[in-house]
Amino acid sequence: MIRSIPPVLLLLAACAEAPAVPDEVVQAGASMDGAQDFSFGPTAFASQELHGRWIYDAPAGFSCSGTVDGWAHAPLFAAGAPGDLADFCVLTWVGVGSPILGKLPASSDLRVISPDRMAVVGMSHTPVVDLSVREDFEDNTYELVDPVSAYTRSLLPTRKSRVVLLDTVATSEAPFGESPNDEHGLRLAAIARRAVCDQRAMPACLARVETRLAMGFSAVPGTGFTTSTDGGSLGRQSDLATAIYDAVEDWDEDAHAPGSTVGRLVLNLSLSWHPETNPATARTATEDAVFKALQYASCQDALVLAAAGHDDTPIDESGGSGASLPAAWEANPEPSNGECNTLFSGVYSRSSRTTNYRPLVHAVSSVTSQHRRSAYARPGSLPKLLAPGEFLTMTPPGSSDPLDPITGTSAATVVASSAAAVAWALEPSASPHDIIVDHVYGAGQPYLDDDGNLVDAMVHVSGKVPQPARIVNVCKAALSAASTAVVPTTTVCDTAAVDP
Repeated sequence: MIRSIPPVLLLLAACAEAPAVPDEVVQAGASMDGAQDFSFGPTAFASQELHGRWIYDAPAGFSCSGTVDGWAHAPLFAAGAPGDLADFCVLTWVGVGSPILGKLPASSDLRVISPDRMAVVGMSHTPVVDLSVREDFEDNTYELVDPVSAYTRSLLPTRKSRVVLLDTVATSEAPFGESPNDEHGLRLAAIARRAVCDQRAMPACLARVETRLAMGFSAVPGTGFTTSTDGGSLGRQSDLATAIYDAVEDWDEDAHAPGSTVGRLVLNLSLSWHPETNPATARTATEDAVFKALQYASCQDALVLAAAGHDDTPIDESGGSGASLPAAWEANPEPSNGECNTLFSGVYSRSSRTTNYRPLVHAVSSVTSQHRRSAYARPGSLPKLLAPGEFLTMTPPGSSDPLDPITGTSAATVVASSAAAVAWALEPSASPHDIIVDHVYGAGQPYLDDDGNLVDAMVHVSGKVPQPARIVNVCKAALSAASTAVVPTTTVCDTAAVDP
């Protein structure tokens, strides 16, 4: 049955329910329900403090330049970083022999000064499979992710959303020309690109997918770490902080250039680390640099989605529960306009908020093709946003073959980011949180337990009533946003496929 929705952008998007798993895929030994044993992240790695590199939230008057007692001082963020961001200094040991910690600024408070930490890893597992099996996974991915198809190009939005994946691929506006040492970010970028573009003609896209390097290190047994401009599988927390800030600054410059076609900004964090302290309230200085960078992104009206993490990643030595960081910071509300002005020494005017649910970040976790919770999900980490996250793959532009499939909350997060990006392109005046609440979450399918009951999210803003979790669908998010647009045409959709 075909129905008309009030005058909106012509958007034909076929929404489908979860497909059956192809027999040949199951026979290949890859369980779509996550029953197989996986090792997520670098297998021979545990988070490490870097005692030759410290992050200092310096007081007024501290000189963040030069070398003092063997420690080189330099600003963490780029020149011109506003307000609280300008207070962060990197102290790097350049003296002879082992670092002399007694020469660091005196403080017993880790919130003031703390060692940088090699702790950031992607939340995924990537099995290597034959091409024929990859093609089966790709067919399944199309149906699970449900990409949008915008067929009337003349009526596409004049501004495209920008999705930036802070990941393992070099900073690039054209990531598919890169050759990263770790393809985690490239696989995610291929999924996002296909999700936001017309499947019949790739140039017709509702969003642009870009990458920014946040994980540029690789572990070398017995040696330590090597770094490369072609990326790696690991990242320092401080590198993530600067990547967030730089991505926001580049977007701000591009979006406000004369004749710009750059729309709203979505930051995808398909990465995490285990919190060293209480994730909502206490942070080390290094973690606080990431937190403040995220606050700055919020003050610039960006939307941030982050992977909720896995139960068995080597980065989690504690075997704890709850979402990993930075996803666990969904417990923290976004800063108010007044707080933005105070934190970052400016006047920040953001889009009007309708919803009362305004977290600093939105956490995302993974479900199977049958809409069950993925077996590797961390206990106590159920967020309100769930998305398909098992054995997803797409063919990147310029290639005829799909990449190896990716499984994890990383994959689920990029699906949710893609849904947000297409919805925001269709309703660009909305606030980031209204896009999530009204369209990405609001149009999602309710997540039910084995008895058919709704399941409340465990990760939510402190003090807010938890909402039932829902499963994100790109098509449904786009249709929901398109129904609010005001352009002189009609959207049609197959309601048999749209209805849950």
